[in-house]
Amino acid sequence: YETMAWFAQHPNIDIVYVVTPPGLHKRDVLVAAAAGKHVICEKPMAVSVDECDAMIAACDAAKVRLSIGYRLHFHAYHQRVKQLAATGGWGGPVRMNGGFGYRDSVKSWRVNKALGGGGQLMNVGVYVIQSALMAMGEAMPVAITAYEPPKVRPDFFEEVEETMRFTLEFADGSTCEGMSSGEIGANHFEAT
Repeated sequence: YETMAWFAQHPNIDIVYVVTPPGLHKRDVLVAAAAGKHVICEKPMAVSVDECDAMIAACDAAKVRLSIGYRLHFHAYHQRVKQLAATGGWGGPVRMNGGFGYRDSVKSWRVNKALGGGGQLMNVGVYVIQSALMAMGEAMPVAITAYEPPKVRPDFFEEVEETMRFTLEFADGSTCEGMSSGEIGANHFEAT
């Protein structure tokens, strides 16, 4: 399609899935909502809370549905994690450890702060954070600490973090040690 406006105005299109870089999500969601189209917006939703609020308000005003394209809510493994949390199946405070990362080799929008909104924490760190929240029955942490280790490729990750390490602490003593990276390969979440 030539433009987003033409795409959104097309009468045979009922829903628009916004998969542009996060820095463009607000622009594209507002166009789709103004055209009366339901919207699925890829994660992360936007690069600021104000942008998220504007997107929600636009969809509410247009009376269209807004959903975030995030697969873990429907994944069988995560359904089991949520079930354990709901039934007290952990048996006490949960010790969690997770990481999601890969060696980013293409200098794309993901390393551009304006388009990506941040680095790997915004991009893939959400998987570990969301897994921990699911394991805790959606309870929010009472404390969060995070740090960025020295960059391996500072010339590549000039505007955003390369790797983030973080700890989530919950009121019941549960903790999650997490990592997200554009340098270190990882794809795991453990809860005991």
